[in-house]
Amino acid sequence: MAPALIETPQDSTAEKIYIKDQRQDGYKEAFAQGPKTTNYDNELKGVGKHPPASYPLYLPVWDNEKDIGGKYPPLEPFEAYEHGKDADPSFKNLLKGATSVEDVTANIGAEVKGVQLSQLDKAGKDELALFVAQKKVVGKYL
Repeated sequence: MAPALIETPQDSTAEKIYIKDQRQDGYKEAFAQGPKTTNYDNELKGVGKHPPASYPLYLPVWDNEKDIGGKYPPLEPFEAYEHGKDADPSFKNLLKGATSVEDVTANIGAEVKGVQLSQLDKAGKDELALFVAQKKVVGKYL
């Protein structure tokens, strides 16, 4: 421990409490929750010193068909492509119909008026990707 102006006393009871709460497999009881260990009746009604759930609609739910036991297909690697790198930094395709472009702050944000996003071509979408990457927050208003 590094020297400090005030030395905090080391409490040996904290370590004992942690060891007492730990199960044999090394995980605390709070992390051992799943479809096989969750008793929804106990969660809804409360048991012992544990009160009933305040918000029962927010209790965890597991889909039986896609349980956490590895029934999801493995993740597939994919090639990510950054569309903003192909864009023209003058934004001539993106801002050709814009009535105004105003910076919200000096570093973050821009408000664009008069651009119809659904009518952008590929070059306009690439410029939009670059514009959002530069401004970080973009608002479009009609």
